[in-house]
Amino acid sequence: TYGLLRQVIVPVLVINGDSDQSINPKVDPARVFAAVKGNPASKLVTVPLCSHDFKAVQDEADPGFLGEVVPDVTEALNEFLVPLIGGRIPDGQTQFHD
Repeated sequence: TYGLLRQVIVPVLVINGDSDQSINPKVDPARVFAAVKGNPASKLVTVPLCSHDFKAVQDEADPGFLGEVVPDVTEALNEFLVPLIGGRIPDGQTQFHD
């Protein structure tokens, strides 16, 4: 699986919650990032108190299925995508990809 990721030539955002119960959040995201970091624009983001579904968790027993997406996730997406593809960042400024 990781061999295929090494062939990806576009920037990749690897984003993961540190309270993910579906994968090992201390090992798996780092392995994925290691496979795609050949592109210097790739980025690894670990969101604290966040589940696999990008929802807030209260403690280790909370699977994080309910609620809104954690704001740090949408912020990471904006920070990664806007410079690459252009668009509007939350403060209203417009950036376009050259």
